[in-house]
Amino acid sequence: MKKLICFTSVLAFLCAALSGCVSIEFNGLYAQTPEVTDSSRTPQLETPGTVVLPTETPAPVPVSFDFDTVDLDGNAVNTREFAAEHELTLVNFWATWCGPCVGEMPELQSLHERFSTEAAETDVAILGVWLDTENAGDLDAVLEYTGAAYPIVEFRNEMQNAVELQYIPATIFLNKDGDIVGKPVVGALDAEGWLAEIEGRFKELE
Repeated sequence: MKKLICFTSVLAFLCAALSGCVSIEFNGLYAQTPEVTDSSRTPQLETPGTVVLPTETPAPVPVSFDFDTVDLDGNAVNTREFAAEHELTLVNFWATWCGPCVGEMPELQSLHERFSTEAAETDVAILGVWLDTENAGDLDAVLEYTGAAYPIVEFRNEMQNAVELQYIPATIFLNKDGDIVGKPVVGALDAEGWLAEIEGRFKELE
């Protein structure tokens, strides 16, 4: 009976949820590469006959996503070690009370099924990070409703130092070294949108 109530509440929330992302009260930092302005690309004339060469923008410092956590069965998982087993890892932050988060989980499951087969030409892993671990009673209903069977681990507060989480759903990508590739994706996407993002991240790895 409790499971039915949880499932019903999740379904009702999904019907009422607006598309987009949900604000949460997390404060963190995300290292971003400053944009290069036109003036930094073009030599500047300081005085007649003198050319001041533009200052090169320093390469961004890789941000590592290396954390110890556990999966839904209580097994120890290190995110960096998980990423080392794949060319690219999609890490999706979500919560059971977040309608857009739950709404895109079937799309992520379809990606998981696509890339986890032996015939897959691209090695991409899906990893969910569950934020509201205090709401364990709603988890089974969400997983049953969405069919999500890809790996999911529990959120750790230390992750906030590597990822800026002001809204969820939010997604980052990791290379084989466990470093974050590009900027986070904020908001839910469909499978086609995720495929485009994955293609773009592979280009950044080249």
